[in-house]
Amino acid sequence: MLDAGYNVVSVNYAFAPSYRFPTQTIQLGQAMQFLETNADRYGLDMSRVVLAGTSAGGHIVGNYATVQTNSDYARALGIEPTMDRNALKAIVFESAALDVGRAGAPQSPSPSNGFFFDVAARNYLDTTDAALVAQANVIDNVTADFPPSFISDGNTGTFPDQAAELSAELDRVGVANRLNLYSKNEARLDHSFMSVDSQWTDEYSRLKIEFLRDIV
Repeated sequence: MLDAGYNVVSVNYAFAPSYRFPTQTIQLGQAMQFLETNADRYGLDMSRVVLAGTSAGGHIVGNYATVQTNSDYARALGIEPTMDRNALKAIVFESAALDVGRAGAPQSPSPSNGFFFDVAARNYLDTTDAALVAQANVIDNVTADFPPSFISDGNTGTFPDQAAELSAELDRVGVANRLNLYSKNEARLDHSFMSVDSQWTDEYSRLKIEFLRDIV
């Protein structure tokens, strides 16, 4: 991203089970307010913001974007928007756990990944209450005001089904998006494959930058 001319800011968040949903969404909002206040100090253009998140981070940025663009959802969650919706230009989802309720059921089942994701999701939500699980589902809460999105995932022990469902829902409500998935005939790509150097990561990065150049 730096090579493509973007300023990059990495944001930490508190871990479950000590801090549970939606604490991390609130913290991202606080980080965005800090960056807005200190934009000149760090040389940031906060009128053109792209949020990107991998795995749990993908859920956090998706949930945050939903709060900024769906007022009914924000009220139900009890969180105030913290940035200008028009400044949020795009979202990048990398192997995102979009429907936390299904985190323990990755595609092309990987017993170890499924167990780990299930434990992580239970710690994150601390409930099996259907209403709260549904509230944490990014896919079901997007609207036509959701930012354009680049959505990518691997195909083994991860969530390509959720990625495809989000893309389909964004298509339905008229939001520009690009779905970047690969078949197993092309390569075996694990959860967060884009964090490992490979020809597929290079292609992913190229397609992501192309999408963002058209949007931002």
